Amino acid sequence: MIEKRVPKDVRSYKMKTCAGLCTVRQLLFTVGAVGCAAICYFFVLRPLGIRDYYLIFIAAMICGLPCLAFGWFEPMGVPLEKWAVFAVRYMLAPPNRVEKQKYITTEDTRKKKKKKKPITKKELMQHPEYRGYR
Repeated sequence: MIEKRVPKDVRSYKMKTCAGLCTVRQLLFTVGAVGCAAICYFFVLRPLGIRDYYLIFIAAMICGLPCLAFGWFEPMGVPLEKWAVFAVRYMLAPPNRVEKQKYITTEDTRKKKKKKKPITKKELMQHPEYRGYR
């Protein structure tokens, strides 16, 4: 009989492509990184007339590294684009949050809890199941 191991959490499973080397998301971001490096070379470095190959390589990698990071790096199991949004919101949020105070009005002070009406002996005789509710 053929057996296949099933992950505990189905949502954590990521389908692999390219003979099992990377996921579709990683493949797309890698292609995007190569595209960014090519755009950096053809539209920025080539018109400037830079001939130093090490400098070209470093500049192309600097342009392509963010794309690679978004595809391959997952801090705390969260995709980097979601994590970046959380980080920016955390940095922009005020450090000391002031709670809104609830002002007490006279209407609130007038409302009092109603006392429960005690069960009479007559009701207990008619309904013996009330004994547990005393």
